[in-house]
Amino acid sequence: MGWCNSIFENKKFSDEDILLAGLSARKVETGRFYNRFRGRVMFPLREVNGNIVGFTGRILPQFESQDKQGKYVNSPQSIVYDKSKLVFGLDKAKQAIRNIGIAILVEGQMDCITAHEAGFSNVIASSGTALTFEQVKLLQRYTNKIALAYDMDSAGRLAAERASEQTLAAEMETSMIALPEGKDPDECIRKNLEGWKTALTEAKPIMEYFVEEIISPLDLATVSDKRLALKKLLPHLQKIANSIERDFWVKKISQIIDIDEVSVKQAILSQPKSVQNRQEETARPVEEISRSRPELLSEQLLGLLLRFPSYIDSVVSRLPIDQVVGSSFQTLYRLLVIYYNKVTVSGSDQIDQKQESLNFAEFRKWLIDYSQDTANDIQVLDRLALLVERNFFETTFEQAQTLIGTSIKELRHYYLNSRLKVVTRLIFELESRRDRSSADEERLLELLKEFKGLAEEIRQVSL
Repeated sequence: MGWCNSIFENKKFSDEDILLAGLSARKVETGRFYNRFRGRVMFPLREVNGNIVGFTGRILPQFESQDKQGKYVNSPQSIVYDKSKLVFGLDKAKQAIRNIGIAILVEGQMDCITAHEAGFSNVIASSGTALTFEQVKLLQRYTNKIALAYDMDSAGRLAAERASEQTLAAEMETSMIALPEGKDPDECIRKNLEGWKTALTEAKPIMEYFVEEIISPLDLATVSDKRLALKKLLPHLQKIANSIERDFWVKKISQIIDIDEVSVKQAILSQPKSVQNRQEETARPVEEISRSRPELLSEQLLGLLLRFPSYIDSVVSRLPIDQVVGSSFQTLYRLLVIYYNKVTVSGSDQIDQKQESLNFAEFRKWLIDYSQDTANDIQVLDRLALLVERNFFETTFEQAQTLIGTSIKELRHYYLNSRLKVVTRLIFELESRRDRSSADEERLLELLKEFKGLAEEIRQVSL
């Protein structure tokens, strides 16, 4: 690894140091190190104070046919780099955002760089990842207004919807910039600067944009399209955390569709609680999100396994019990697996082969006899039964498979990140000791090895 020898080893960095910094990777087959960013143009990732914490590498055209990692490669999670808390370009844009009073959010680094070169210094980027609650709270230090300038294709619209979910939950004043001719900001600024300027001045409140986009192809003279319009608009209404703003749009939408305002409010209340909980959870402090989101995912996963027990074996092989969040859910997860294995091995008819769902009454009866904390376990089970009836009664096997896969991925990601934070703290504590013993040195090496393994697992889960 010549680049390492010539640059980093002269500064007394080892191969392991470079790996932990995310600058190199290691081949599984040979164990050899190689440059993670070879054949790429590099973009430094700076935190809000301007310190470089990682890199993004964009593949050079001549290497595109040889590389299998994708157009962009980012630094992995490390002690200093947490992508969920970094906003690209904010170190350069924060003063302009304060002065102008609004931040313009784009998706890619090139979009952001091109905008700054053209004099639009209040532009920042989410770097192609979903906007997070932590990023929104960071932006709110400088402004409570944000305009989304995402690509106008279907992927860009979906990204804008997800971003608005976070900004509206944080009660940011959110608008949408519709780019001319469906271009991305980079291309629009370079080839149609006046069009970009016009798009900025004509930015619409995000709810106005969603309403127009959903309503325009429909015929509201028909009952079926009225119902469809309301159905499509409900998720956007639920994003709005500010009650005054939500009431305004409830009234506005009822007038547009020409239905009673009470009907719109009732439709919101009748939505599955899992959707409402997600919006409420998004608006909570980060400390509450770290507790509640994984618990909701654990609850959802158990509900799906009650409804579709044929997935139990697959889930058990992918999700250890300690990665389920909540002691009550861990207990029920373990008992559900025991019961499932018991009835499948015995060939019992306690699994309905037609519906492939558990005979809930028989499982509940068995749990009463087997559980060591009967009252609590039965209470959790009954709550899950209501969740299944409300949210998953009409769910198909294919839909369940997708939901289960998403739940497992997020729970694993949460567990690995939580452990990574603990390991990082322990490393800092040991490194800060002036007189480390030989036992401390051994422990430090173990922690560094664990950190490296966790960082690699997080990278794999994130793919």
